[in-house]
Amino acid sequence: MEILIYISGVFTTFLVISIVSFLRTNKKYTSLLESNQHNTNISSIRNAEVNERMDEMMEIVRVIQSEYVPNGELNKKIEGMESDLSGIYKIAERNRAFSEKVQFDSSNNIRQLNDRLNKIGQDPGLQSNY
Repeated sequence: MEILIYISGVFTTFLVISIVSFLRTNKKYTSLLESNQHNTNISSIRNAEVNERMDEMMEIVRVIQSEYVPNGELNKKIEGMESDLSGIYKIAERNRAFSEKVQFDSSNNIRQLNDRLNKIGQDPGLQSNY
């Protein structure tokens, strides 16, 4: 009788531990999905803002180049605007690279969580180490 109580206690302990670890993993998975969606939304908004600003700046540069004769001072202003545009372009490229890196890392983390959840689901005795 004592052996049955001991075995049921061990089984109950493993069951509670597996349920708690499953709930934690599910919570992390949900949080990671929300974080990925938030980062994607912010990245697309920033990308649209940068593209809109870049188009405005390019239009200003075209107007200046077509309507005015570049002289010494005006030429310096145009060069300054071009350097500003190149700076904005570099920032946009860094933001795009960061967004792609975050998206890649997030997908890897989600894939790992899915693999772990599948392993937990396939191991009814909870014999494996996770």
